[in-house]
Amino acid sequence: MSLPADVQNTRAQTTESLLDRLNWQGLALLLLGIIALGPTLTASGNGLGGWEAFGIAASATGLVGGVLGVVVEIHRERIRRR
Repeated sequence: MSLPADVQNTRAQTTESLLDRLNWQGLALLLLGIIALGPTLTASGNGLGGWEAFGIAASATGLVGGVLGVVVEIHRERIRRR
């Protein structure tokens, strides 16, 4: 059973996403957002309010920016393929 055309992968090969450098910024921001969650949760558990606020801001910025970067890249790739 095949997937609908709008759900299928837009890349010809799996390695294309690794070779396409435009997607790396979004993936790097996602990684930094996930990594920042650890110290944020630790600061929250220890009652360090200042560090907790900084960690929340860093995590949210990384996660939201990363998701937006990946979504924009997927949209750009779909437009390019049309």
